[in-house]
Amino acid sequence: MGEAAKEIKPYYGALPPLKPAKEVPSPKGVMEIMGPGWILVGLSIGSGELLMWPTMTMQFGYILLWAMLLGVTLQFFWNTELVRWTVITGESYIQGMARMPPGPKFWVPWFLLIGTWGFIWPGWGMGAGDAMWLMVGGWGDPVAWRTLGFIFCLIVILAGKIVREPFEKIMMAVSIWFTVTLIISAIYLVAAMPPVEIELLVHPSKAYLIDKIIELHPDWYAELAAGGYYYIHTGQYVTIDTRALVGTYIWGLFGGGAGLIPWEKVDYVLLGAGIAYAGAGGIYNVYYSYWARDKGWGMGQYIGRIAGIRGKLETVSDIGFWPEPTPENISRLKKWIFNYEWKENFLIWYVLDAATLILFTFIAGAIFYYPYMTDQVRALYQQVYAELGDFWNPLNKDFVTGTLPTFNPIGMPTKHITGPLGEARMFQLWMGPAGWWMFMIMAAMVLWSTHISILEGGARMWADSIWCFTPGLREKKPSIRFWYYLVFFIFFIWGLIIIWTRMPTLRVLAIGASIQLAVQWSSVITVPWMYKKLIPKELYKDLGPAYWRWPLFIIAFGFWFWAFAMFVGRLAGVV
Repeated sequence: MGEAAKEIKPYYGALPPLKPAKEVPSPKGVMEIMGPGWILVGLSIGSGELLMWPTMTMQFGYILLWAMLLGVTLQFFWNTELVRWTVITGESYIQGMARMPPGPKFWVPWFLLIGTWGFIWPGWGMGAGDAMWLMVGGWGDPVAWRTLGFIFCLIVILAGKIVREPFEKIMMAVSIWFTVTLIISAIYLVAAMPPVEIELLVHPSKAYLIDKIIELHPDWYAELAAGGYYYIHTGQYVTIDTRALVGTYIWGLFGGGAGLIPWEKVDYVLLGAGIAYAGAGGIYNVYYSYWARDKGWGMGQYIGRIAGIRGKLETVSDIGFWPEPTPENISRLKKWIFNYEWKENFLIWYVLDAATLILFTFIAGAIFYYPYMTDQVRALYQQVYAELGDFWNPLNKDFVTGTLPTFNPIGMPTKHITGPLGEARMFQLWMGPAGWWMFMIMAAMVLWSTHISILEGGARMWADSIWCFTPGLREKKPSIRFWYYLVFFIFFIWGLIIIWTRMPTLRVLAIGASIQLAVQWSSVITVPWMYKKLIPKELYKDLGPAYWRWPLFIIAFGFWFWAFAMFVGRLAGVV
């Protein structure tokens, strides 16, 4: 680019200028950059995938799944933009936003306060403790099991020389475990079907939605073959030969059932929380930029890492770096952006998170909403439904007619983890005790991994903000590690206090979800403005988000704002 190219500089805003750097680190292969995506997978696959979307599938079948797929897909593109500034300069996304008008005095408190409200409610850790309590047959106090899960979080955070490293490895192992568990579960689900149902799965003649089945005919397979009609509660008659389970799922996933949704019966609190948590959700996506920087993506290699209690302190810069805009540096940055977006964010985070969403909801719908039941399976279904009661007030509970049995397999109240508990009971029938243990261990691991990721990311966000935006505090304690562990212990103790109040798990989760949608819509709409402002116009074509993405940001804003408005409206009693 010559001498003039060196004068090309980004917009600095109210923060100090970026430090000059001559060279962009060479792009690394996928195995070397892998890590932050695993953490984000472990964080993402929690309440939305395990609890909220299976619960909505139990209520409405597959007609709402388009919202799930749209939500996680929009988060994929949003994730890319949250990390772009980190790769280019080494600064976090929040630092980048702090350079934008009206400056750090607005943006930093906004993200810290609104984000903290979302993560201080430890519903995921509580759910993991509930799952462990159920696995041991209700032995002991559930509060003690919740506390045990919290203590294990503390052990992991204290274990490594670099805080992120042992935590990252555990997230990778957990992610692989629950993905394999779900695949095995889906295989057993198909294997347990009557032969005629398997034929429908293999050869779905049509993909059509069947709404709530009011009554199960014992000879409905014969009616299927005869192309009969079946009355459903929307007042329509639908040909039964379209009841192909996989076809029905695909049809609902891509919006085929949107016109049949009984919106007046939709729980917008649950739907809004599900949309927020179809993926990571809100401030939790923002954590991705901190883990990417700590991993050394792009210019993040120059910033430094947060050392653990056992590790040697590293120098951590409070300001990012601006590389000379030479052709070689620009080429390297473009490769970094491509590698993290498609080899990490897409192949690891998006593929695994979308796959687990699909598997969780497919299994929940196949078991609880589109039952292909033999007498034996139907009997267990009645038992499980009686056990779950009207938790979340499922709209399809009248499917089981007559007097429900009061059967309780483990002799205790079990209204704690609705979807996973019911699914575990069904798999216990098909696989024996191994089915129960496999599914409940997975539930505990999924919720625990979400909780530790949120707790770690929240402490990292606060420590980094103190380090970067409060020079007075930075001078008093010249170690970001001090601030990291101080914040971590504060939120750790707060979480224990919430646990000991015995607040219901899902109420705690809903409180946290209410604010994440606000983070999402308020952040995604600023993406085009942020990068047009920060990146010099001479370099925008190479380093900025492509213009074809801009409509996606507008769609994301509209979708997330609508969900947020419905969420708040339902809480206020006006929707």
